Amino acid sequence: MKARSPGGNGWLWTVSTHSFFVQGFTAAFRPALAYAFIAADVPIWMLGVLAASFSVPALALALPIGRFVDVFGERRAALIGALSVAAGALVALFGFSSPSLVLLASLLVGAGHMPSVIVGQVQVAHRTPRSRLDAIYGLYAFSSSCGQLIGPLLLIVVGGTRAVPDLELVFGGCVVLALGILGAAAFFTPSRPPSSRVSQGAPPGVLREAGRLIRHRGVVSALIVGSISVVAIDIVQVYWPALGVERGYDVVFVSIMLSLRAVMSMISRLIVGPVVARFGRLTVLMVSTILAGISLAVTALPLHEAFVLAAAVVLGFVLGVCQPLTMSWLAEITPAHNRGASVSLRLAANRVGQTLIPVCLGLVGGFAGAGGVVLIFAVMLCSSALLTRRPDER
Repeated sequence: MKARSPGGNGWLWTVSTHSFFVQGFTAAFRPALAYAFIAADVPIWMLGVLAASFSVPALALALPIGRFVDVFGERRAALIGALSVAAGALVALFGFSSPSLVLLASLLVGAGHMPSVIVGQVQVAHRTPRSRLDAIYGLYAFSSSCGQLIGPLLLIVVGGTRAVPDLELVFGGCVVLALGILGAAAFFTPSRPPSSRVSQGAPPGVLREAGRLIRHRGVVSALIVGSISVVAIDIVQVYWPALGVERGYDVVFVSIMLSLRAVMSMISRLIVGPVVARFGRLTVLMVSTILAGISLAVTALPLHEAFVLAAAVVLGFVLGVCQPLTMSWLAEITPAHNRGASVSLRLAANRVGQTLIPVCLGLVGGFAGAGGVVLIFAVMLCSSALLTRRPDER
C-alpha cells in the first residue's frame, strides 16, 4: 500500500497544525471548566458529570460522522467540528459563572471535538504506507502534544499563585484557539477522489458496519486499550486541578504537572517509530500501559512535590506512546475503505469510556476525594495491559 500524498507533504502540515490547535484548545478548555465548577462550589462528584458531558454528544455522533467522512471527505467534517467548538468557547466565555452553561459549553465542544479528531486520523491512515504507520502516527501525536502545552501555559500566565485562575481570560484565549481550528480546517484537502468515496456506497447501517469491524481479530482489544489510555488524559485534566485544591497545590504547580506530562508525551512520540521497530508494537504498548498506571498512582499519593513531578514526567512519556500505537494498531487491522468508520469506532469506544468511567469514578469521589479517584483509575490502567498479551492478537 502506497501513501497517497498529492501535493507533497502539505497535507501533513495541515493535519498537524489542525491537531495542534484542537489539542491546545482542549488542554486549556477542560481544566478551565473544572475550575469554573470549583469556583461555583459544585460538589466534587459533579466533576464526573462534567467529564462525561464532553463525551455524550460525541458518543452519539461518532459512527455517523465516520460514515460522513468516508462519503463526503474530511474538509466538510473539519469545518462543522470547528464551528461547534467555537460556539462552545463563546458559551463558556459569557456563561462560566453558571454551572448549567458550563455543561452546555462542554456538550458543544464535545460534539465538535469528535469530527475534528476523526479527520486528522483518517488523513494519516489513507496517506501513509503500512510500514510507516507507527512513525507517522507518532508525528501526528507529537503535534497534539505540542498543542497540549498551550493549555497549562495559559493557566500559568493568567492563574499565577491563585487557587482558581481568571476564567474570563482563559476562556477568551480559548476563543482565539477555536479560530485557529477553524482556519486550519479550511485548508483540508480530500485524501481520496470523490468517485472513490461515493463508489464505496453507504452500508445498510452504521451499527452493522461497526459489527463487521469489531469481528476483525484484535479490534476489540485495540479499542479497549485505546479507550482507557484516552480516559487517562481526561482524569489528569479534570482531577489534577481538584487534587491540587485538596493538597494545597497552587495553579502554577498543577500547571507544571500538566506541562510536564505534555512535554514528555511530545518527546516520546518522536521516537516511537524506532522503539517499536526494535521491540514490537504490542510489547511496547504493554510495558507503557503498566508504567502509566504506576506513575499515575504516585501522583495521587501524599508524597513530596518532587516525587509527584517525577511521576508526572514518567506518566507523560508512556502515555505519549500508548495513543499512537493504538491508532496504528487499529489502522493496520481494518480495511482501507472503512478507515473513516474504523476511526469513528475507535473514538466511539473512547467516548464510552470517557462517559461511563468518569461518572462511576465521580460517585467514588464523593467519599474518596480526587486522590481516591485517581488511584482507582490507575489500577484500571495497569489491568488494561493484559489485553496486549493475548496470543491470538500478536
